Amino acid sequence: AAGGSGIGAAAARRFPDEGAAVVVADLSGTRADAVASSIAQGGGRAVSLKMDASAPEAVERTVRLALDRFGRLDIMMNNAGLAEPAPLDEITLESWNRVIAVTLTSVFLGMKHCLPVMRARGKGVIVNTASISGTGGDYGLSSYNAAKAGVINLTRSAAIENARHNIRINC
Repeated sequence: AAGGSGIGAAAARRFPDEGAAVVVADLSGTRADAVASSIAQGGGRAVSLKMDASAPEAVERTVRLALDRFGRLDIMMNNAGLAEPAPLDEITLESWNRVIAVTLTSVFLGMKHCLPVMRARGKGVIVNTASISGTGGDYGLSSYNAAKAGVINLTRSAAIENARHNIRINC
């Protein structure tokens, strides 16, 4: 998820070099389309999808698209993130919930919906984009820092739980 720009777009463009077909999912369908088109123009296989990584049904639909279009799901990259800078005492609950949903809950949903598919295959790789912000504080980014700390620890827990299933999970 969040493959339309930055780290997500760079990774999406790199995966075909390793032989992977890619589902480029992003809240901006236009950006997702542009990345998928550039992959296809380079000879890779890609499909784009406008999706909200914090919405359970959208994440489930994205996993189904990968399976329907390409027949399997080997790698899941959870990359959605959002920061809304403000001093802690000025963060609204609405802003806090949005940052946590996009940055942390999306990672939970991505893993939740791809793990059964990977377990059934007996292997898989999940990459969750974390940040140094999850290990230390940044001024005005309390909600983002908390979300990225959650990504780091969620990833560690999931890696322990799924090692016996031959599923590698890393930040």
